[in-house]
Amino acid sequence: MDRAYENRILHYARVNQELFPALDSRGYLESCKEVVNDLNSRGLKASVFFQPFTVPNKDFAHELMQKKHSVGLHAVHTKDFKDC
Repeated sequence: MDRAYENRILHYARVNQELFPALDSRGYLESCKEVVNDLNSRGLKASVFFQPFTVPNKDFAHELMQKKHSVGLHAVHTKDFKDC
């Protein structure tokens, strides 16, 4: 779930500039929550990956795990073994 905010300006400020806090009142991860609610209503489980800058708050992460979804980290900058 790489899109923190549907609003492009807020998303850019949060993810690219690290300027804007993760505020639920501004719709933080709203599209993610909609997808998860749809999955829950259908009885489907998913693996949900977040970038370091789109990590959900503890309550939402706990809710995901309670509903038996798995939560992972979307690696952004990885190196090849020969680069290590």
